[in-house]
Amino acid sequence: MSFLLAAMLCGAVFGNIFLKIGFGSLNIFSLFILAASITYLTVFLYSRSGKVKYQVARPADKYLWMFFGVGVVAVIFSYIGVYSTFFPNNQLLRDTTYIPRQAYYIFFIPMIILAGRNASSPKLLDFISANRVFIFFGVWIAYVLLNQTIALNVPCAFALSTLMLMTSGERKAIDLPMLLILLFSPIAVGGEMTQAIIRLVALSTYIVRFNSTILKYSIAGLIMIILACYLLPFMPLEEFGFDANTAWRAKYWGNELVQLGKTYGLGVGYGTSYASLEFVGAALTGPFAATEEYSVAEKLFVVGCHNSFVSLFFRLGVIGIFSLFAYLGSLACHVIEIKGGYASSAAFALISSLAIVCFNVGFENPSYFFIFGFSLALVSSQMTPGG
Repeated sequence: MSFLLAAMLCGAVFGNIFLKIGFGSLNIFSLFILAASITYLTVFLYSRSGKVKYQVARPADKYLWMFFGVGVVAVIFSYIGVYSTFFPNNQLLRDTTYIPRQAYYIFFIPMIILAGRNASSPKLLDFISANRVFIFFGVWIAYVLLNQTIALNVPCAFALSTLMLMTSGERKAIDLPMLLILLFSPIAVGGEMTQAIIRLVALSTYIVRFNSTILKYSIAGLIMIILACYLLPFMPLEEFGFDANTAWRAKYWGNELVQLGKTYGLGVGYGTSYASLEFVGAALTGPFAATEEYSVAEKLFVVGCHNSFVSLFFRLGVIGIFSLFAYLGSLACHVIEIKGGYASSAAFALISSLAIVCFNVGFENPSYFFIFGFSLALVSSQMTPGG
């Protein structure tokens, strides 16, 4: 879990710049992938000998392994051209050089599973809890100094909320300034709705602490919202008064779902543009326009539709999205049964990270994905072995 924690906190302070630090093609992000692979291979080789201790597997893990397997197959099929051979008329641009950038998260799925079962994870969480005030203000001050603003972005708001709630003891007087910083710091441009949800969930969790009934209804409501996103693009949005930004995103989702339908629900794989060429046109205006950071081509391949549940359905098809939903559903059922420990922070992390994935570039942006990965590992670590 230390890798996921480091990625989350560094992402909160530096943003994506942290992952790009390096020389040439070798950067910190590449080292994280290498570390994830080595960690898993080490566990695979030594776990049975007892040199690396892990708790009993959770029933939900089998679904995340299934998601991992579907992703690996999709990567292989994308490289050898299976999707382009069977579905040549789906109007998507294809470039295999973008496959690693789009499928990078596959490398971290085994690490997420093992982090939640690692016998050292509870000790790491205890360390965070004991030093959460120091870490909280360290992250906040570093963020403000580096970014020259007190306006928080999504990764920083999530990290600060998690640190504030990371305690199994009684609330202390020091919690008040932490809460005030979180609630009254301005919201940075980008991800405003997502961050508003994070702050609201953090405040609610802080007030009521862990409540299985509230958590149950919150997760049920969020799942309904996620499923509604699959229907929203095909509804008359103008009549519902949606703002232009929301309406445009919904149209984007609709284009991906239409392209998915052309593959009969099997998915389009990796190395494709995030929308059809017919939909984006010349990509000169709107969210597909080139920026200082991305060329037109890169924008079409590396920028997501701000809903990773739609994007994952688009890329991995029915089997891929079913395995992820089955994992999250099984995980949520067991989260309700968590007692004591860091239950409040686990509940906050799960709800907030699901919101990030649903309303932002949750998997497409590594900083956001590590938030999601850390949340899953945190929740899993709080479950009883075999539960």
